[in-house]
Amino acid sequence: RLLRLADDLRKGKVFSEGATFTPQWDADLKRYEERSRDAYARLDETVQYADIEKIRFLFAYADPILSQKPAPRHLKANYGSTVDVIITIFAPPVRNYILDGMNDRFAVVPFVQTLGGGGRQNMGGFTVDNEVKPDEFPRYITSLQERIKEYLHSRSA
Repeated sequence: RLLRLADDLRKGKVFSEGATFTPQWDADLKRYEERSRDAYARLDETVQYADIEKIRFLFAYADPILSQKPAPRHLKANYGSTVDVIITIFAPPVRNYILDGMNDRFAVVPFVQTLGGGGRQNMGGFTVDNEVKPDEFPRYITSLQERIKEYLHSRSA
């Protein structure tokens, strides 16, 4: 699909008069916008909270159509004032996980480094070997919460 778009752009077949899309690409854009709206609604439905050593975490499962920036930005805008850390877990085929610290109560970068990831300021991410499917999301959250507890315990020891 992306190659076809690039080819159509090269051939001048994407836009009709002015800056409007041709009917084919306009239909694709509408499908994308509808799928994105649905993905944001599903993202909000997956939100789960956990309090770990007096730090409030939010976990959410994102459709990869939202990519690495829109999903965390949506969560931050809608929930950021109520939590300390937002963790966005992406559906297959994406295996990246984004952590966004809302304050300095949890050091995101050192934590994601223990998982092979990295970051800057108080944001970071890491990649896992296996995809997390929707039915595995609750179990994965539990496993990640255990890793967070171990990390916090090791930092306080």
